[in-house]
Amino acid sequence: MKRIGLVAIVLLVMMGVGYGAEYNLSSGDKTADALIYTGRAIVKQVFVQSDGTSCSVAIYGNTSAVGTVVFPALSCIGANGGCTTEMNVLAPYGIYADMTLVGGSACTYNVHYQEY
Repeated sequence: MKRIGLVAIVLLVMMGVGYGAEYNLSSGDKTADALIYTGRAIVKQVFVQSDGTSCSVAIYGNTSAVGTVVFPALSCIGANGGCTTEMNVLAPYGIYADMTLVGGSACTYNVHYQEY
């Protein structure tokens, strides 16, 4: 009898935790403006890697670079290595990343998000 109760509790917990939603998704490395995701999502982290040039990435809560900026430009100025920030920001219509590169040739970014 205890086993049946335990199995029922485990099943209820499994059904209630993230059922139908994808967690910890990644855009993969990007080197230009890009549509990251279409639909409601939560932006979790943005990582910008630079070769020592100046670049920044702004995140829009849309499918293009119009509408609400859900995260203003994350600047990574002269950083060999990278700049990162963590957040939990709702992007109601999608995730679009707008990259600006100043005086250089190499900048890569990666957006981590979850479906909502």
